[in-house]
Amino acid sequence: MANVIYGVDIDAPFTASQTREALVDCLCLAHTEDAELGADTSDTARSYCADLVEKAFEETGGDFQAPTKESILKALAYLAEFAKNFRNPEIVKSHVAQVMRIIDKLPAKE
Repeated sequence: MANVIYGVDIDAPFTASQTREALVDCLCLAHTEDAELGADTSDTARSYCADLVEKAFEETGGDFQAPTKESILKALAYLAEFAKNFRNPEIVKSHVAQVMRIIDKLPAKE
């Protein structure tokens, strides 16, 4: 049985780019969940969240188009801190923990 978190099967090989996309999915879900919008996975919501993740990479010196494990960790920390200003801390903590399960299985170098 697959162990899938935000679209990534952590029991199968996956890439840093897939992990970055999982981060976008996570942010989108957390954004809509806490705002009580339901699971809004519309193109508009996903585009907004992708822009936030791209900004997080820029702010932390990472490359959104060519992510690394290190740059994903930095973007995640940035987003978690940012989200604490707007979202329920328990929701932020829960989503960060889920993304960390993916990151922990990502090889340091691809």
